[in-house]
Amino acid sequence: MSALVLILLFHKALPNPLELAQSILESLQSTLSAGIEGSLFFSSLEDVTFNNDKDLNAFRTTNDDSIDEKLLREELQKIVQTLPFSHSFDYFLCNTTQYYKPRLMAAFDMDSCILGNECIDEMGAEWGVVEKISEITRKAMNGEYDFDQALKERVSLLNGMTSSQLENVWKKIELNRGAVLLIEYLQHLGIKVALISGGFTFFTHRVASRLKIHYAFSNTLELEEEKLTGKVVPPIVNGLGKAKIVEYIAKKEGFPLDQVIAMGDGSNDKFMIQVVGTGVAYHAKAALKQCTPHHINNSPLHALLYLFYIDKSKLDGEKSETPSSLHPSLHTLALDEKYPDAMTLLQLFEV
Repeated sequence: MSALVLILLFHKALPNPLELAQSILESLQSTLSAGIEGSLFFSSLEDVTFNNDKDLNAFRTTNDDSIDEKLLREELQKIVQTLPFSHSFDYFLCNTTQYYKPRLMAAFDMDSCILGNECIDEMGAEWGVVEKISEITRKAMNGEYDFDQALKERVSLLNGMTSSQLENVWKKIELNRGAVLLIEYLQHLGIKVALISGGFTFFTHRVASRLKIHYAFSNTLELEEEKLTGKVVPPIVNGLGKAKIVEYIAKKEGFPLDQVIAMGDGSNDKFMIQVVGTGVAYHAKAALKQCTPHHINNSPLHALLYLFYIDKSKLDGEKSETPSSLHPSLHTLALDEKYPDAMTLLQLFEV
């Protein structure tokens, strides 16, 4: 039978993390009347290289197969909310079967996930309609507004925006902390990476090419004479579309969905993270957190790597070293690769 794995992610500045970890385990043991083993943890994400046993074995497992995973998760959440410094650490909870299962593919949302920006809000700022667009974005990401309608309304507000103004927006776009380190390690482990966004190809293709991501899918803005028409070229990549794209890529590559991981931040990502074996909510809206037990609320993107059982032999050599710059600017990365156009998407959605 499968046991459970509890992974604790502590901020490097947190005082006495060992005492806090012990407090969490004792509270769980008392509440559930079950033994919980393990004492390994890590206290810093900034210096992670995954080259030593402390990092590679940063987990705690239960020794009681009868413990209900949902019950443990609920009790853990209650305990965490009562603890001091609860804002300074994250945690993952999964069964050992899933933890040790090799991940073959990772799919990511782009805006406010791989990127620190919401590109359409930045476009609104450039065009002078940011308040209107941001409010619609907020409602859409919280699941209060139909995504397709919200996208059409926001894009219509950008009618007349020029290509040169889009370039101005591009200059403001930056990666979230840990994005480069995360993608580099996934690629070194042989994992296929996909960027699947409800945003726009103008940005997704540029981001994906600089990170050397294998697949990139998103919406296409309609332009005429170097100006936006206020319309999106169909089909629209919405929540259900994201899930379908994940399934399409997995089938194309021959990957079982239970060996795929997906991560996003808004309600539009819920179908994508529910269709795969491991779905993660990253600094997410409440609507998405309800759909998965895996939350990264405080840590940078590369905290996701602690959900992987990493074989040390795969990290030998040059690429096992942390990049010289953990968080380089997106605009210092070289452009490479080409990605699907609107026709490819249309053909996909007709499958």
